[in-house]
Amino acid sequence: MKRVAIIGAGVCGLTAARSLEREGCSVAVFEREAEVGGAARTRLEDGWRTEWGPNTLSAGQDTLDRLASFGLAECMIEASPLASRRYLVKNGAPTPLPGKPPEIFGTKLFSVGARLRLIRELFVGRAPEEAEESVAGFVRRRLGEEWLVRAVAPFISGVYAGDPEKLSLKHALPRMHALETKYGSLIRGAVKMKGMGGRKLYSTRDGVGGLTSGLAEGLADLRLGTAVESMRRDEGRWIVRTAAGDDAFDTIVLTVSAPAAAELVRGVDTAAADVLQSVYAPPIVVVHHGYRREKVAHPLDGFGMLMPRIEGIRTLGTLFMSTMFPDRAPEGHVLLTSYVGGALDTDVSEADPADIAMQTVAEHRGLLGIEGEPAYVRAHLVRQAIPQYNLGYGRILAGVKDAESRQAGLLLRGNYIGGVALPDRIAAGVAIASEIQREEHA
Repeated sequence: MKRVAIIGAGVCGLTAARSLEREGCSVAVFEREAEVGGAARTRLEDGWRTEWGPNTLSAGQDTLDRLASFGLAECMIEASPLASRRYLVKNGAPTPLPGKPPEIFGTKLFSVGARLRLIRELFVGRAPEEAEESVAGFVRRRLGEEWLVRAVAPFISGVYAGDPEKLSLKHALPRMHALETKYGSLIRGAVKMKGMGGRKLYSTRDGVGGLTSGLAEGLADLRLGTAVESMRRDEGRWIVRTAAGDDAFDTIVLTVSAPAAAELVRGVDTAAADVLQSVYAPPIVVVHHGYRREKVAHPLDGFGMLMPRIEGIRTLGTLFMSTMFPDRAPEGHVLLTSYVGGALDTDVSEADPADIAMQTVAEHRGLLGIEGEPAYVRAHLVRQAIPQYNLGYGRILAGVKDAESRQAGLLLRGNYIGGVALPDRIAAGVAIASEIQREEHA
């Protein structure tokens, strides 16, 4: 029986382990922390259920089918219908984004010129096939500066906490890149894809942590609180060393972050370690702040709100968590989760998270009409949060591929490969199992 070691019990590692065990492989999952989840962690404190990493699962039918194959379909709950409404801050006030395409031409979020620019988008030519374009460059070319500043840049802050001037379109937003490549226009592509099945927001009643604990349930060999000290090749097999001793495997899969992976592979492949070390992930402070419902004037009738940097607000975006899902706040209260920092505000790594939290609370008083002090505040700094798929990221992907070709039986599959969202990590886990099975039968 093929023996596989998976280092990292995040969503990707757990999905890969479940998939491999189903195919008859012997799998050991190593996790240095005392719990599963990796970056996806849910905490419950005095009735406040908070997410310290990914907060929702934006899933299409393919992702739901994968979860159903693990027996997890029944534990998933869909977000409130109100979550389809999104707010964008303009002139210091949350303004609803248009819900349907025709509403774009009546919204006050964008100038008349910007709205008319959408018609011109239909006639903008494709970029040269060999060109690698930044997200900002792509949006300026197709939609103009106002759409970049007011809409796309805040969206990028919400997904990557990144700099649109540096993020690579084809690596960071491959679906958007594909619309131009295939249809020659974002609008034309969106119309063609209408009705092909969209994505909906999900979680579990226990939060994202309920998903990771469900994936971990029943694994034959899950070694929590077990840090991998080193790894090496010996007579065609991989030797994993922990405080408990050495263990031998045919294949080893690293699903941990790029810095953690670099540390583990440095003794085996210096070039691979250098490539992984070059992956940039900026700091983010996650702020949870809760209030009595009557203290918040805004109806909080949506997914949340994004703040364009032009508004002079430090917060990147805020989610209305207790609106989306039940049991996120005590009875009579509401829970907001805000994000501060990212590639354009790295100073947060030097600040006290408590100070960031107080600044966040102050900003939201005016934005949402909040009176008095919050009933609950917690803040946490993530020093290296989301990998940035910046211009030239193909070099990193090539470096990872080269390392795998040099080191037989080694797979480097953290969130620096294949996407950062939860559905991407689930798909990556399934793909790992398929790849290992193909190699075994080759």
